[in-house]
Amino acid sequence: MILVMNKKHGVGCTTLTYNLGRLFELPIYVDKDNFMIDSYHKELFPTVGKITASKKSGIFDIGADYKKAYVKKFINQSKVIVIPLEFGYESIIYTIDTIKYIREIDYTRPNPQEINPETPIVLVLNRLDKSDSDRDFQYKEYLKSKFEDEAELFFDNKLILTYLRNSYSIYSNLDNGKYFLDNFINEHKDFYKKNIENFEYDTFHYLVNKALSKTDYKNEDIYLQDKDMVEFRNIFNDSYPNYRYNYDEHYLNKGRLSYEKFEDHCKSIVNHKKVSYDDKLIKDMAFITHTIFEFIADEENLIRKTMYPNRW
Repeated sequence: MILVMNKKHGVGCTTLTYNLGRLFELPIYVDKDNFMIDSYHKELFPTVGKITASKKSGIFDIGADYKKAYVKKFINQSKVIVIPLEFGYESIIYTIDTIKYIREIDYTRPNPQEINPETPIVLVLNRLDKSDSDRDFQYKEYLKSKFEDEAELFFDNKLILTYLRNSYSIYSNLDNGKYFLDNFINEHKDFYKKNIENFEYDTFHYLVNKALSKTDYKNEDIYLQDKDMVEFRNIFNDSYPNYRYNYDEHYLNKGRLSYEKFEDHCKSIVNHKKVSYDDKLIKDMAFITHTIFEFIADEENLIRKTMYPNRW
């Protein structure tokens, strides 16, 4: 169970829930009044259903409806909570209040084994659609300073701050039942999805590999690119070596489609003009998803096994 919530309305909970749910291939649950399940839109969103207290797994758009009776129960059951926020005074205040609300519930649940009770939280600094990367990251650093008065929150080792730039591609397609990968893989999508297991996430992995390789900075140049992203790039490169050698023909549905065919498809995507424009979006969604996987993975570091269950 993954929850997406913030006491502040309008920070992007629904859109992030839908895009993460589609990427993870999880059931998506929203409030009964959400437009995605009304009579006009429900056919566009076949993976979206209504939240009920009996649900036990999937990704849930809690939004600002934290007073619902099932929310405390869900917080106790969740593996990770995603909190989108925007750069602004009110958003920051509500976000801090949301974190405190979650922690209050964490510390009131029974804990006979006296283990760390804190639910992992992934903060997503949302809608950083500025053309200047340095400015984007300065916003992030400024936001960090705003959390200093709440040091016990920010330095919580189960609270990670991520960010989302060039997010227009995420928001622009929602009304049509689409998510951000649809910008890249619509062409021949049905054919490839039929012939390749986990096709969409594999394509995403390929795009991330290419996007992370397109850098104009070195590891020590942390002022040109955010230090977290530099570290993430290194983790990604170490964890997922050359894509071709990490690929198994058996994984391509026992050879029904060759690796070369899939690689040709991916190259055509990478050459598409939209990809270079959305490099930031691809990197940031990869950073967010990796952070979620890292929290969910067990202490033996089974991140890759989670991402590619059929390959391990």
